[in-house]
Amino acid sequence: MENQIALIAFRCWECYLKPFLIAAMLGILAGACFGSLAHAAQGGNTKSLTDNAAVSNQIASAGRIRQQAQRIAKLYQQIGMGLEAERARRQVMQATRQIDTDVSGLMRSTMAEKSQQLMERTRKVWEEMRRDCDLPFTPQNRERIFIHADDLAMLSGRLATNFELGASTPASRLLDLTLRQGMLVQRLARLYLTAYAGDKSTGLHIDIEQARREFSSALNELATAPENSEANRRILDLARTQWFFFEQSLAGMNNSESSNPKNVATSSERILEVLDELSIQYARAGEATVPARNERNS
Repeated sequence: MENQIALIAFRCWECYLKPFLIAAMLGILAGACFGSLAHAAQGGNTKSLTDNAAVSNQIASAGRIRQQAQRIAKLYQQIGMGLEAERARRQVMQATRQIDTDVSGLMRSTMAEKSQQLMERTRKVWEEMRRDCDLPFTPQNRERIFIHADDLAMLSGRLATNFELGASTPASRLLDLTLRQGMLVQRLARLYLTAYAGDKSTGLHIDIEQARREFSSALNELATAPENSEANRRILDLARTQWFFFEQSLAGMNNSESSNPKNVATSSERILEVLDELSIQYARAGEATVPARNERNS
């Protein structure tokens, strides 16, 4: 009898209890492993999101520096022409504060450490331009401001390229391109106003045509980017409509009857506002995107 009970107990252990306990232990271990992997993946994704946001901020800061530097040059030309001069002075102050903020932020950024030498040159050129902006308008001072604006466009453009190399999303490229468009439309307005004020040099007209073609080509590139959302496309449609009228003003710049510097000055501001809104959309898209390699690892 005892032998039978022992045999039954042994069979229950081997056939039912032992497999059940082994399966339970394996389930617990698997749960712990997958939990750890999920936690690690979540941590990796969080880090990626943080990195993406930081890179987007750096690209945006560099883009605004070159954008606002050209805007200041345009506004300084307006002041010299007496074209809505008081409003232009207020806008110069606004643009100056923006560049101050962006330069200071980049100088403090740990992500900009690899570009410290370039950042130092950017800061130095901006300080020189800032001092000139506080001086009364003279043709000589205007030329210095124009040179500073072009130098800042070059330096901050290189900064933006450096930061973009550390980006992992297509939106970063579109962000940089949009901010460059903002710079180009300000430079175009500056060149137009300079020509309207009496500069008839061949080089100036060549610069205008080159900048016009570059803006038009890049705007088409933005409009056809597959990464665009429906909201992006609506903003781009508005930008293209405003660019059409701006381009018409450029085409009529040699006709004294159709040339209107006030329209150029104001439409350049409207286009800049639209492009700024688009850049915000691209920056948000870049911040929210996790690189594909992290998604695979998760």
